Amino acid sequence: MNEYPCIEHYENDLIRVLQQFFKSCIKININATKSIYDKYPQINSLKYIQMGFMISFMHNNIEMIDWTFSIYPNIHLPEKKELLIMTNAFKNEYIDLIRLFISKQNINTHYLDHLLFSELCITNKVESAKLLLEINPNLNLLSNLTDGFMLACEFNSCKIAEWIYETNPNCYKLVIKDNKIMYWKIFSEKEKMIIKTVMDGTTIKSKNLYFFWKIPTDVSNMIIDFI
Repeated sequence: MNEYPCIEHYENDLIRVLQQFFKSCIKININATKSIYDKYPQINSLKYIQMGFMISFMHNNIEMIDWTFSIYPNIHLPEKKELLIMTNAFKNEYIDLIRLFISKQNINTHYLDHLLFSELCITNKVESAKLLLEINPNLNLLSNLTDGFMLACEFNSCKIAEWIYETNPNCYKLVIKDNKIMYWKIFSEKEKMIIKTVMDGTTIKSKNLYFFWKIPTDVSNMIIDFI
């Protein structure tokens, strides 16, 4: 049964054909998309394919994106449009779609910047944040992570806060209870040095005597709690 029977009556009506084509991109029905594409060569134009590609990307239609790459392996979007679909995908955590896209072509990573990372931290999109740092390792700086940690704590983005804390436990303090951030702190450089000494189990040498004193574990925990 033809899912789009009305299209039979619009063979010469490009607008109606395109409406059905774009509708199939949204509904994630790759068979319908292929059927329309094969039957109506008037839509076999790069600009229409690009539009369908964008619509599919905005709706996480992985099958359509994969099929489009199979017939147009060198398809390319203007930078502003690529920015639009990629930021939307990150914000909605379309992880598999993003990985498919970057596996097919090189992307401009300069627009995948700290502003996007900050927004992901505010909205608690931890998987997208991890992928963003993977794609653009220039963002993986302690200053960016600290900014992200602060934003996550301010907006109670627990998953983001926990992830950043676990990557740098010597830099932050975090207390979460019942999925709510109860207390958080960004350590100063002096505090970081103390914590590193404690966490590494470093021995402390006396200035006047030739002996070393290893900080006991219980004392170490008390020091960290106090900080």
